[in-house]
Amino acid sequence: MGDDPEESLYCHYHEPETTIGRLGLHGRLFEGRHEDEVVLVIPTEVRGLLADLEQSPPGVAE
Repeated sequence: MGDDPEESLYCHYHEPETTIGRLGLHGRLFEGRHEDEVVLVIPTEVRGLLADLEQSPPGVAE
């Protein structure tokens, strides 16, 4: 799904290239911190779709 530290914080000027960046752009992923760990929150409705996409062959979307 990619790693987003290299993504620009200015997504209105530079569209994210990673899945994590694109989900965040559309409000489908929220990133925060708890103690010393990074925490990602993905709405329940999106989790199943991501699992399906992860199992699909590259270039094939259902």
